[in-house]
Amino acid sequence: MKIKMVNIEDFQQYKDRKPQWIKLHREMLNNFAYASVRIETKAVLPLLWLLASEYDDGVIDASVEEISFRIHIETETTREALKELCNVGFFELLDDVTAVESSEKTHDPVGSVRKRTEAYKNVHRDRDRDRDRDRDREETEKESRAGARAVAREKEPLPEWLDSEAWSEWLSYRSEIKKKMTPATIKKQLSLLERFKDRQGEIINMSIRNGWTGLFEPKRPPGKSSTGFRDLDDMVAANQISFNAAHTMAAGRRLAEGES
Repeated sequence: MKIKMVNIEDFQQYKDRKPQWIKLHREMLNNFAYASVRIETKAVLPLLWLLASEYDDGVIDASVEEISFRIHIETETTREALKELCNVGFFELLDDVTAVESSEKTHDPVGSVRKRTEAYKNVHRDRDRDRDRDRDREETEKESRAGARAVAREKEPLPEWLDSEAWSEWLSYRSEIKKKMTPATIKKQLSLLERFKDRQGEIINMSIRNGWTGLFEPKRPPGKSSTGFRDLDDMVAANQISFNAAHTMAAGRRLAEGES
């Protein structure tokens, strides 16, 4: 049996896929045909609309028993509702009207259950495929937007004072550790490097060497260790000078004491 949903385009927003929902217009409250049917038929109608949205062009190709199984309504209630809805124009019966009336007499219980099960699997398979396709499209669009933003950032001119070689090395490092460079991150890091223009390479190399994800202000003046000397030779020379000065002062005191 085939029945077609009338004016399906009024209830579907998308033409190229099967959405998980349909539109229900508020004007149904003032629809005379809807108001004239039995309360059972009113309950069946939106369920049939949802079912029709799963089929191409809104044509439900199933027996009354299969439709009843899908919408979880008793077979006899479904049959009477189908008759009434076709009479008032919500659905169009594409087969002979006797298909609705005699489907129960010619129905094979075992075969019908098998068909219903297969139809149920097909519907869910289509639904899963559509959902996966929508998710893939959203991810593709998201990646495209992210790529466009990245290209736009790359096209932005870099400050003249920036050490382009060190900055390029820093961008490559961030990419390797899967850390995106957002506009806010770039702005903050460039601000730090601008304050220490003469030490950009040192700051970047320190972060890469220690596996850090950000750039940090250096703790000591350039070229000095924590002792305040440039290297070990400077420290030894300073200690020698201090020792010689102390020795000279001590000898002077002894000489002064001897004369007295």
